[in-house]
Amino acid sequence: MVLLTIVGLIGIILIWNWKQLEMGFATSADYHEQDAKEYNYYTPDLLKRMPRISNNYKFEYHYVDAQEFYVYSLAFGDTTDTRKIREFLLAEGYSPQPSCPTEAECLASPRNKDEVSFYSSSHLNMVKINIVRSAKHGRI
Repeated sequence: MVLLTIVGLIGIILIWNWKQLEMGFATSADYHEQDAKEYNYYTPDLLKRMPRISNNYKFEYHYVDAQEFYVYSLAFGDTTDTRKIREFLLAEGYSPQPSCPTEAECLASPRNKDEVSFYSSSHLNMVKINIVRSAKHGRI
C-alpha cells in the first residue's frame, strides 16, 4: 500500500511538472509573451525589458548543440525602426562592436559574455534581436 501511494505521488508530480520537464529538454521553442511558462523559462531579462516597438512580436529559443550555444530572439513584425532598440542597449551598458559575424549591429557588455545583435529587414518589414550565449555560461 505504501509503495502504491509513493508511485501514485511520483506520477502526480511528473504529470504536474511535465511541461517544465519538456521545456528543459527542448532544443527550440517559438512562443509569445502570453505563453507564461515558456516566457518565464526561456526569456532572458534583457529581452523581457526590451522596448516593444510593435504590437506584433514573438520570442524564439534555440540550442545549437554542435557549437554549444543558446540563441534567444525577439522578432517584431510591422516595423523596421531600430532606434529604440539601439538606445535601450546603449543605456543598458552595451557598446557597439567593431565587427559582426552577420549583417547586423553587434553589441557587447563588460558585465556578461552575451553577444547581442539586431537587424531590420525592409523586405520582411521586421526587426530581430538575438542574444547568443555560450553553453558554458548557462542557459539563463
